[in-house]
Amino acid sequence: MERTTAERAAWWISELYAPAVVATAYLLSRPLVVPGIGWPHALVAVLFTTVLPFLGVLWFARGGVVSSRHIPKRRQRYWPFLTSGFSILGGVWTLRLMDAPDALFLDLGGIFTGLVLCLVANAFYKVSVHTAVAVYVALQFLGPVPAVGVAGLAAAAAVGWSRLVLRAHTPGQVAAGAAIGVATHLLRTLVYG
Repeated sequence: MERTTAERAAWWISELYAPAVVATAYLLSRPLVVPGIGWPHALVAVLFTTVLPFLGVLWFARGGVVSSRHIPKRRQRYWPFLTSGFSILGGVWTLRLMDAPDALFLDLGGIFTGLVLCLVANAFYKVSVHTAVAVYVALQFLGPVPAVGVAGLAAAAAVGWSRLVLRAHTPGQVAAGAAIGVATHLLRTLVYG
């Protein structure tokens, strides 16, 4: 069956704004936005936060643990989320050995918090992780680079739309993902600073 123009656009948006892509871009932006975070630190953070977890998802997909790299089935998300969490903790340990600046640990703490919230929510309800990550990153930019934050919120709305058009999520699941993105931002701000 041929895809409509809207479905093709939604597919591209979902791919370009996939959680691993958005989180990678966010972490790679940190040396440009936060004084003291260097490129070696950002690259190690990316390795443990997005690259290794994404390779794990591909491995799980190849082994049949998950049905695809987007992990569309809620019950299949447990192991990828859990292994991602351990990978992030490995990154924190490695970055401690590298004497990375505290600001980077705040970023990793925020990402880890979002992962935990998604893991807990997915035990009961399928949420749009695409939307959660897009909203969180947009809100993180509102303070230091407001124009990027506003553009990010528009992109997050497009991500939510794309997940609906592709029938990957219901409106409630997209809204739940957005709520997790907001909650993660607030927790990161309140708890981590």
